Amino acid sequence: MLTPTPCQYCNNSRNYITGEKRFICRPTDPDTCHPCRKVVELGDKIQKMQEAIAEIEKERQQWMVHVNVNHDDLTRRIPPEITAEIFTFYLSEDTLKICMEFGPSKSYEIKTPLLLSAVSRRWRNIAHATPELWSKVPLRMWSSNMQSLPMLAKEWLERSGQYPLSINIFATDIKSLKSFRELIHVVNQYSSRWKDLKFNDESSALSHFSSNIEGISNLQTLCLNAWVSRSGRKGCLNLGKFVLQPRCLVIEHLSSLDEITVDWTKLTDLTVQANSGLSLTDCLEVLRRAPQLTTCNLTPSPSLRNIASLQDSEPILCRHIVNLTLADRNADRIFDYLICPSLDTLTISNLLAGELGIDIGIFLRKSNCSLTTLNVLADTVPLRNVNFILSCMTISTLCHLHIEINKPNPSLFRDFFNILSKSSSQHQPSYLPDLRSLTIHQVSKDCLEWSSLPRIFNAAGASNRQRRELKCFEFIFGTESFVTDLVPSMIVDDQTRQELLLLKEQGVKLKIQVGENRKVLFE
Repeated sequence: MLTPTPCQYCNNSRNYITGEKRFICRPTDPDTCHPCRKVVELGDKIQKMQEAIAEIEKERQQWMVHVNVNHDDLTRRIPPEITAEIFTFYLSEDTLKICMEFGPSKSYEIKTPLLLSAVSRRWRNIAHATPELWSKVPLRMWSSNMQSLPMLAKEWLERSGQYPLSINIFATDIKSLKSFRELIHVVNQYSSRWKDLKFNDESSALSHFSSNIEGISNLQTLCLNAWVSRSGRKGCLNLGKFVLQPRCLVIEHLSSLDEITVDWTKLTDLTVQANSGLSLTDCLEVLRRAPQLTTCNLTPSPSLRNIASLQDSEPILCRHIVNLTLADRNADRIFDYLICPSLDTLTISNLLAGELGIDIGIFLRKSNCSLTTLNVLADTVPLRNVNFILSCMTISTLCHLHIEINKPNPSLFRDFFNILSKSSSQHQPSYLPDLRSLTIHQVSKDCLEWSSLPRIFNAAGASNRQRRELKCFEFIFGTESFVTDLVPSMIVDDQTRQELLLLKEQGVKLKIQVGENRKVLFE
């Protein structure tokens, strides 16, 4: 704290008024100097004016309600039931996708029926009489609202009628565990109507969920972001005789499967996000327990110990998986343990940066599936993995191929296009004969000869019924840093240009772009 400086007028140094940047005399002192007295007087005036402005603002808000009533063309001209439909569309955003990362001052960013209720009495009556508006429940608890939120949640849920509920619970900086328990207790009373539930808090808080009813829940989507507290305590989501049977499970963070007790038999959609905390072993265990899975997006946390423990694991028959996404450089080992006979779409993300231990063809032949869509996304492809990309060209059933590599190996696409164009010159293409769409992003400038493009489509043999039926081709050259260098190489000979124009006339969607801004060179 600063040492008080005596006033140069009255030599008074005894007092310091908090909030001021200077020491002043006490106003009640008989020897208060004139400057100090004026500072205090003006401070009092400012405070009174601020109080007056607050009162005026309060009165203004009250009159605004009357203005809204007098100028309310919506409810005056439209029946209440139509107005309720409009309100419903206004609040139609997905509750589970609402970002809860905001402070108290930014709570207005979420559209809620409370905003509609504040417009006028007529709007409030319509909102309160429309239970669907209250079926989406974003509950963000922080230190400043932890006392009032349980009561607000109770009133909110009471207005939801019998509609299925989508609830998003996010707690942060909670200093009163009692208030949080009260909030969860309110939510538990409506467990029979849970449709979507998203939880963002410490794992130990999962144990507060409960239900006093028996049977199978109607839960469709369960999203968990349950992190371990500094104390290391963990909880478990277990509702006893009321069984959670989600159709969709999203794990943003969960240290192990022991923290949830659910019936996996109806699960059709699984997403394990990056840094989720689940190991490869846990991911495979979910696949083993969920026989009805159709869509699976896995980003397991890398762990050599878990990989080693899988050596003697039996292959898992995923009979119904249609869409499979694998991310993370160590996740390719999962190919060794899966058989997916119904697989239609495969997305590989960030795998190519690691050491691939399997040929994609081996996995597909083992699964005996008819893969039609393949997406390959990577930051870079080391030379040792170039053969993986080229092996994708042997998938005879493939109709849609999307390759996006931020730092491609220069020789990768050169070999790719050479093989693709040469195979098309035959009466029946031997590589990717059923290809319908081809999208390639971040191609290096020296990997393509323009004359090879028509051969990829087999434009010269347009009358050949066996030619490749490629209908969509999107081609993006690298970054803007070498756009200037690309311009000379953009010169296309007349014959190739005519063949490309002929392809467009035949209904082929052909787009060639350059750089991050996607400057169109040919369309």
